[in-house]
Order: sequence, then C-alpha cells, then structure tokens
Amino acid sequence: MGGAGLAAAPDGSIYCLTGNGTFDVSSNPTNFGDSFIKLAQGTNLALVDYFTPYNQAAMDSGDEDLGSSGAVVLPDSVGSLAHAHLLVGCSN
Repeated sequence: MGGAGLAAAPDGSIYCLTGNGTFDVSSNPTNFGDSFIKLAQGTNLALVDYFTPYNQAAMDSGDEDLGSSGAVVLPDSVGSLAHAHLLVGCSN
C-alpha cells in the first residue's frame, strides 16, 4: 500500500489493497494478490469482501502491483444511498 495505513469507513469497515501475489480462485479463497480487501471491525479483522481485477494473473506476472497506493475511503457525499462508501486505490 505504498507505505499507507489501513483505511476505515464511517460504518467501521476496514480496507486495504494487496500487491503482487497469488490469487486463490477456489470456493474458499485464502490468497488475495492484487486485490481490494474489506475487513470486519473488531479484534480478528475477518475478511468480509474482496474485489480482484479480471487480469490479476497478468498484473502479477508483469509486476504491476495493484497495491502500490493506499486505499482511500471517499466521503459519503460522493456516493449514493445504494453505494455510500466508495473506495479508491491504484496501481503502478
């Protein structure tokens, strides 16, 4: 995440981005290379949700880290009622 810390939304959700690495496409994945990760608040930081680009394998092999920037939660005024907590991040 380019030296950035975790990002938190007003509802307590915690977000981060990951860089190069494998992505596990099984029904119960445990490896999330080049992904946006949503963690539950609390002491265990359990995985709640994730987004991985369709071209993750190409990004990994080309050393194009998705997580080269930190995650930023945008203000609710930017989103809508259906999508109140928008998150942005980028790759190199």
